[in-house]
Amino acid sequence: MSFVDEECSESCSSAGGRARMESFFFSCELSSKAPFYTFQGDEEEDLEQFLELRTVCLGDGAKEESNVVEVTALNHHGKKVSVPVANLHLSCLPMVSLGEFELRTPVTFRLKSGSGPICISGQHLIAYEDEESDATDEDEESEEEIVPIKPAKKKQRGLLSILRKLKSAPDQEVRILLLGLDNAGKTTLLKQLASEDISHITPTQGFNIKSVQSQGFKLNVWDIGGQRKIRPYWRNYFENTDVLIYVIDSADRKRFEETGQELAELLDEEKLSGVPVLIFANKQDLLTAAPASEIAEGLNLHTIRDRVWQIQSCSALTGEGVQPPFQTVKPSSLCAAYDPKHTTSSVKHGGGSVMAWACMAANGTGSLVSSDDVTADSRMNSEVYRSILSDQIQPNASKLIGRHFTLQQDNDPKHTAKATMEFFRDKKWNVFDWPSQSPDLNPTEHAFHLLKTRLKAKSPRNKQELKMAQLQAWQSTTRKDTQHLVMPMGRRLQAVINCKGFANMPNFI
Repeated sequence: MSFVDEECSESCSSAGGRARMESFFFSCELSSKAPFYTFQGDEEEDLEQFLELRTVCLGDGAKEESNVVEVTALNHHGKKVSVPVANLHLSCLPMVSLGEFELRTPVTFRLKSGSGPICISGQHLIAYEDEESDATDEDEESEEEIVPIKPAKKKQRGLLSILRKLKSAPDQEVRILLLGLDNAGKTTLLKQLASEDISHITPTQGFNIKSVQSQGFKLNVWDIGGQRKIRPYWRNYFENTDVLIYVIDSADRKRFEETGQELAELLDEEKLSGVPVLIFANKQDLLTAAPASEIAEGLNLHTIRDRVWQIQSCSALTGEGVQPPFQTVKPSSLCAAYDPKHTTSSVKHGGGSVMAWACMAANGTGSLVSSDDVTADSRMNSEVYRSILSDQIQPNASKLIGRHFTLQQDNDPKHTAKATMEFFRDKKWNVFDWPSQSPDLNPTEHAFHLLKTRLKAKSPRNKQELKMAQLQAWQSTTRKDTQHLVMPMGRRLQAVINCKGFANMPNFI
């Protein structure tokens, strides 16, 4: 039996109500006859426009071949860069989710290899700057107007787009918490930031506090030791944290699972809720270092929905990659993003969001549970997740499978949290170790895709209507749908092995 939790939400205004973000559906198709497509956006020069990419998938008539899709867009220096974003195969990887990242227009898509057809979808985002008087009028009128909820719309924009729209004076002191496992290079990185000598570094016993001036900002950095015996004391320093920096030793692959668990625990902490996180993939000067993209995928960073985040390759020893994030990312702007004066309550307009958990098996769908039916603040953390599992798994398994069952879940931080894993051991439930690089082999992800597709045809006017529409859409998923997702798993697994040349899923093979 497999399960997943997802969020459907309404966008919120920013910059004290003066910035208005409008979104429009976007799609294009690439093929051997039309291998290029350039999206320019509207011609009005005073508007900031972005493409938020969602999915890349094969269309009807696709062949069994490698289809590589390349995207060309501007980086933060204003230079054009080309990056491959998907390598699709009909039998093993027909669709890829791109995690809703944003690109500033113009954006060019290219079918680098293969004949397609390739369908690319997402949203065209346009930021309008409203006059203060207009914003006031709109607030007065919105008391009576109910704004329809737009399915699957995140409240937080990409990290760079938030910074572009938020202005704050660079005289604010910012509290930064610097964490990571022992020997990750935290202290060396901090000394590089402070332009200090790094020839003599000793392991941090306890903590160091250092004030760093960067781009006119005063950063008060708390460097806490990463030894196992010290980690339980990390929570003593969570209070009033503005930005969390987490350092990973990219060359120590044996500890990736350990560092991932610690990061998941941090992201699940209530006192760090919503705190932006900057992850340094350190020690890139070593030949054995894993690239930042591989680490991001292994840690399932794309599943982080409750905060802005960024991962940066660096070498604290050489200094390469240490400064650029602070030249681009102004921590005070990050803090301002969560200031109440920069947000408009969606409740006032009749909107809202629903975080839902659901389960399914080949025999059909099980329950769908909203987090606000479990907890008052609607947060889906490890505690809420365990509560739902405790109430729902046994009756649903009995209904769909029987006494003997195996659970499948993705590697979302709340799913892999230490408390969650202990919960599984106490229950003596068998849980698959699911490889992070195999999202297409998670049937429930596809079941939720069907649910979201059906929700697009609805126009819920408030949170309660959204919950009802979501439940009806889930219950309309037929046994034929779930069998279609589950029964071909053996063939799809074999196709993955054939494509990769090896098996990375020992529990299945």
